[in-house]
Amino acid sequence: MTKRIESREGFLEWHEFLLASLERRWRYYEGGVPDLAHRLKLVDLFIKWLSGYDFGEPRFIEALEHNAHCALDSQTLHKMNICYSNALPIARPSMGNIANMRSYLLCQDLIDRFATRFGGTRLLFDYFAWRKGGGS
Repeated sequence: MTKRIESREGFLEWHEFLLASLERRWRYYEGGVPDLAHRLKLVDLFIKWLSGYDFGEPRFIEALEHNAHCALDSQTLHKMNICYSNALPIARPSMGNIANMRSYLLCQDLIDRFATRFGGTRLLFDYFAWRKGGGS
């Protein structure tokens, strides 16, 4: 598994696999599926959760830290907007603004560019941006 997610391409394939798996299971147990933004957030939160555990394989955690996405919600999108001097043309960005995969990947790219510039990653930005209870 570690080898698979060490490359960006491998991680993206795994991310797509997790998304498809979530969709299948949700459809089977609940009928229908949540909208794309919520499905993506659930997958990204699962990966974030995995990153917090010691599985005895440090390379696995390093691969997650390097390749994982930021779980997009109002807090992380708001922090991203602040980091870009409120350049987003949305007053109160939220998950609902993630209408399709292109908007999701654009936000991930913006977060990656900002985080990389300051020695971080998308996952570390997520830890930085999100606060329990929604506080800033």
